[in-house]
Amino acid sequence: MVRQTANLIFQHIYRNMEKGVTRQELALQLDMSLPTIGTHLKLLAEQGLIVEITEEKSRRTGRRSNLIYPNPACRYSVGLEVRKDSVKFLLMDFRQHVLDRFTRSFDFTDQEALPGFLAGTIEELLEAHYIPRDRVLGVGTAITAIVTKDVPPLIHAYILNIDRWQQERITRAIPYPCTLRQIAAAALFANLQQAPEKDSLTYVWIGEVLAAATAFQRGVYWGDHSLCMEINHFCMVPGGRLHNCGKRGCLGAYCSADQLSEGPYGSLDGFFAALEAGEPAAVVRWEQYTDILAQALNNLYLVVDCAIVLGGPVGSRLTPFLGGLQRKASAFNPNDNATGYLQVDTCDDSAILGAAQDVIHQYVFSGQAAADED
Repeated sequence: MVRQTANLIFQHIYRNMEKGVTRQELALQLDMSLPTIGTHLKLLAEQGLIVEITEEKSRRTGRRSNLIYPNPACRYSVGLEVRKDSVKFLLMDFRQHVLDRFTRSFDFTDQEALPGFLAGTIEELLEAHYIPRDRVLGVGTAITAIVTKDVPPLIHAYILNIDRWQQERITRAIPYPCTLRQIAAAALFANLQQAPEKDSLTYVWIGEVLAAATAFQRGVYWGDHSLCMEINHFCMVPGGRLHNCGKRGCLGAYCSADQLSEGPYGSLDGFFAALEAGEPAAVVRWEQYTDILAQALNNLYLVVDCAIVLGGPVGSRLTPFLGGLQRKASAFNPNDNATGYLQVDTCDDSAILGAAQDVIHQYVFSGQAAADED
């Protein structure tokens, strides 16, 4: 009972970690007495999970007030973002402050070297910030791959030369609990944390692949075979371009980031610079690209009927072009309300942030945080 009550109090503190919460607010909002609150706050403080800070002048009352926050230094999580030629690393404290992030190149023609590469780089990151290893909650990984709900999960990614690997083949060298998330699902989690008022949301990550994930009633829907939202393989042009998966006409063959950066531009930066300068060839390529992308987004909206957030290397750049893309998509739709549903996630780090946040979220809201002192 002590542990259950302490966890309930701690979860409420965590939900209010940006503004802090007073003892009186905890008692009122949780319908508990002040002595009960005080007893359990003492337990949480002894475990190092919370800090109590006296503000000189409270914004609530104008008087001195003690505000309670999660202790940022009590636990840490590591985030990874695994893509076709690189891995991004991130270190996050318990209040979700990013302490460090960087990217390292990796050649996926030597997949067997991946576990050691990840483990070694994680240790470098922790060592650089003097993080005690017993305070590391785990490693959350966002990956451009299908991640099944098998136990243990299976990973398949033709773009990474990975075929039905068990999770441990990637994480076996890492001495911390590890979770893997499909890259759009990780970014979706981060966006849901920022939008507590939304029950349903869909995320489309546009990069070397087009990955998508959707949440209904704030729970991600995976499908019976963990293949829900595999929009990269939408057949947009029957018999069309050959895709990396071996089929023809897939969305990924027309709307991956490579379709913009290849040729004279050399990179997405080069392409978008040419587009913004009005270079005719770039404009033509963009119109062809968005014709297919708009049709796919309309098809997706007809299925999910909720806001669609566009992110990733291409999606995060779409703010100046969102109106035109929305108009193209709406033109395919017979419904009058099919406008304004496209949004842009301007943060290119949402996937790795979501992966790291998920580790902390599971710890706090699974009831693991407060030790039982009965």
